[in-house]
Amino acid sequence: MLANDIHHLHVPSSPTVSGDPRNGGSAFVSVSRPDLDGDRYRTTVEQVTGSGPIRWTAGDRDSAPVLSPDGRTLAFLRVVADEHGAERPQVAVAPVDGGEARVVTALPLGAGAPVWSPDSTRIAVTARFPEPGRYGSAVPGDDDRRPAPSAEAPRLVTRLDFHVDGAGYLLDKLQQVVVVDVTDRDAAPVHTP
Repeated sequence: MLANDIHHLHVPSSPTVSGDPRNGGSAFVSVSRPDLDGDRYRTTVEQVTGSGPIRWTAGDRDSAPVLSPDGRTLAFLRVVADEHGAERPQVAVAPVDGGEARVVTALPLGAGAPVWSPDSTRIAVTARFPEPGRYGSAVPGDDDRRPAPSAEAPRLVTRLDFHVDGAGYLLDKLQQVVVVDVTDRDAAPVHTP
């Protein structure tokens, strides 16, 4: 392999299957590709049918597709910017037969991979929530003041796995389960546990 072959490295995720692939069904898979000009990876969700793969989502950082049990809706993670410009993965849903994806979460530190309820009406995800006054979050009752990261109290670190790129410090942000009802198309995105 040579350096100019790197752009050929396309890495698929585990597929989620819609119907019987032998009888017109398809699979959805996220595919990660290097973007050499942008110095990053781009990930899209693709639909794979008997005639080959088709780019299914319009985003360039979409991943973790999961088909609903009834086979009508696909949930996936889409990286979106919040009101402060921080980019976090949020849950998006889109009808399998076509239509625009809608983002159904606005979790402050992003969402984990979606898991459908058996009746295809709700999605559960794991999420971390910042302590008030840490990680740029507002201090309750203090006129929504957001302290600078340098003003935060120091942390005692005793483990090697204390930090993850994109998530930051982990030890003081335990994961919580968040359940989102996806039946109301006009509902605001969920942002709290």
